Amino acid sequence: MTDHPSPIRICFATTELATGGAEKCLVNLASRLPREHFSAHVLSLAPLPRSPKDQLLKRLQAAGIPVETLNITSTRQFLAANKGLHDYLAKNRFDLLQTFLYHCNVLGSLAKKRLPELVHISGIRVADPSRWRQFVERRAARRWTHTVCVSQDVATFAQQRLRLAAENTTVIPNGLDAEDYANKRSDRRTLLGTTSERRWLLTIGRLENQKGLDWLMKLAPKLLSKSPHHDLVLVGDGSQRSALERLAHAGGIAHRVHFLGWRPDIPELLHAADLLLLPSRWEGMPNVLLEAMASSLPVAALPVHGVEQILGELAEQQIAQDSSPAGFTNHVLQLLSSPATLVALGRQNRDRILAEFTTEQMLERYASLYRQLLTAAPGV
Repeated sequence: MTDHPSPIRICFATTELATGGAEKCLVNLASRLPREHFSAHVLSLAPLPRSPKDQLLKRLQAAGIPVETLNITSTRQFLAANKGLHDYLAKNRFDLLQTFLYHCNVLGSLAKKRLPELVHISGIRVADPSRWRQFVERRAARRWTHTVCVSQDVATFAQQRLRLAAENTTVIPNGLDAEDYANKRSDRRTLLGTTSERRWLLTIGRLENQKGLDWLMKLAPKLLSKSPHHDLVLVGDGSQRSALERLAHAGGIAHRVHFLGWRPDIPELLHAADLLLLPSRWEGMPNVLLEAMASSLPVAALPVHGVEQILGELAEQQIAQDSSPAGFTNHVLQLLSSPATLVALGRQNRDRILAEFTTEQMLERYASLYRQLLTAAPGV
């Protein structure tokens, strides 16, 4: 085998270019892999985001990365998406396709069927319990060249549920630039737009079933009654917002629950909080946990996929050992009872990010995998 000639032409394909963990990973890869070795192009199935949600798109454009969209707006456009992806890949003659998220993983496998020389790396980022998705991805996985999983938990899940061979999976955790989350302090009242003097218990994420916010809202009356100096602040939008607002009213805590919607100032919001709450029903490697840790913020989490790997030796103090509503409530209250412990955990969290989860480490791991797979590909 010989080394693949540079630069390696890569298509990074994603369902959309919103501001989630997968999209942030894609943008870091496309814009920061060394240009002398990699030529990156980005394709979004969905239309490109508009202001103010176009931060990632602007980063790609500023870096000079070609970005295109298939303008797919519905799953009913499956045939159009299938044809559009194949035609785009065939026209540009890429060496490698890296897909992110379920829809692109599946469509990429169909393109691979018609472009057998294309190296296709899928990306599994959550341990999604949906049996239908597992069935579809299990069939698609037969044509994947390789799969990147964001945590060992997700890799084990993929090997068991999607029947992936261990030798065809690689664990590459997300990485971030910790300096983007340093010294971002702002006044809580200004960020919240109120005169409230209470401190914050913070959640950040889509207001969807996966994130467990309906579960959190049901235990919130007891939690807030026992922590009179804190309010609950929810950042993000989603289909459950109205239902969550009704739960807050029904629990008599609407005046202490703040729905901020989508926000671009995540580092400032993280620095304004005392504790990040992570009540997710399932995850893979929650990016918000990395962001909180980089912000020197302690967390209270349920034991879902990827969380223990991120926290490492700090997991025991920050993951609720009892994941019942009463157990999680007591876990949060115990953390809040010791301000010194919160400060120490926050400092240790940031140190762990700097040691284990930097963007540079992530880039090196992906670059090494790409070279390895292209070198081993038939015909090279």
